[in-house]
Amino acid sequence: MGLFGGRGKGRDNQAARQTARQAEAIARFWAWWTDEGMARSSSALAEGDPGRIVADMTGQVEAVAGELSWEFAKGDESVHKLVVTADGDPALRSTARRWLEGAPESDVFWSYADARPPMLDLSDAVLKLDSIELALNETRVGVRRSGTRVDVQVHHPRLEELGEQGRTTFCFLAVDAAVGETMTETWIGELHPSLVPPMDGFGLSGLRAVVRDMAQEFEGANSWVALEGVSQIGPVRVLARVPLAAASAPTLDQSVTISVTYTGDAEGLPDETVQRDLMAFRDHLSERLEGQGELVAIVMAGSRCQYHFYVDSTRTGAAQLEAAASGRPGRVETHIEDDPGWANVAHLRG
Repeated sequence: MGLFGGRGKGRDNQAARQTARQAEAIARFWAWWTDEGMARSSSALAEGDPGRIVADMTGQVEAVAGELSWEFAKGDESVHKLVVTADGDPALRSTARRWLEGAPESDVFWSYADARPPMLDLSDAVLKLDSIELALNETRVGVRRSGTRVDVQVHHPRLEELGEQGRTTFCFLAVDAAVGETMTETWIGELHPSLVPPMDGFGLSGLRAVVRDMAQEFEGANSWVALEGVSQIGPVRVLARVPLAAASAPTLDQSVTISVTYTGDAEGLPDETVQRDLMAFRDHLSERLEGQGELVAIVMAGSRCQYHFYVDSTRTGAAQLEAAASGRPGRVETHIEDDPGWANVAHLRG
């Protein structure tokens, strides 16, 4: 039988009310933007006085979610871009994406994004922190491949003039400027400031190329990796989606883990026949999900297989998976919890 963990009618009703309130707030924002916000923002920017729209814009964005950040940026194919971002907070990514999904069509004047885009031209860009100006073209980075991510050291000649927090802030802002917020959260692993230039270092444009090449490496048929290891219960076999990062699917904010037992070999791993059965069950679950989420990892160890799905908490994917799992013979456990940062699968990144 399926064990439906962490849910109840009261919680479902509360979640439904919260979803409805959020949808209403997003609709009000876009109604305001269409009625007056767009025109007032265009006028303020054209006249070089964006400050006069800041208070109203902030109020409108905070009505959607108080911790969201926003900014005006230069558009790729439009004059201006309005960016409303979770600013690194996993719990807000789905809200920012749903805000974006309500946006009007982009035009020659305005486009919209839910994450900071990379700067088109880094050559003259300057970041100011603690009254210290740091030209981005003087930044040098060192990179080291770490599985399906890259760890980055960031150096700037004026970094030593900043405090510890300022150095860390500069690292994130500089990398975001090079590759954009989404690519940073998806492909960058550890990020460290360095007071000395890294050996074989290069500029931020080079980092942009490294990240682009990594993203291309795992496209299409290469979007899954097979991993093996050893745990306290013996050998472990893992199939994991790449990238295994919440930023790649912002609205999939709820974890559904389905665990089934199987007859394993002496080490607790499935033989070929059992593995075919497990993969057939995987296909059954994915089909019943009907596009409301994704399978992101499978873990087999100790005669137990875990299927890690992520679904949109505002839809019915979790209930559909629970129902699909309940029909399988043997012991089946289904655990459902909110996990917007995909913490439950962070240890499975290659």
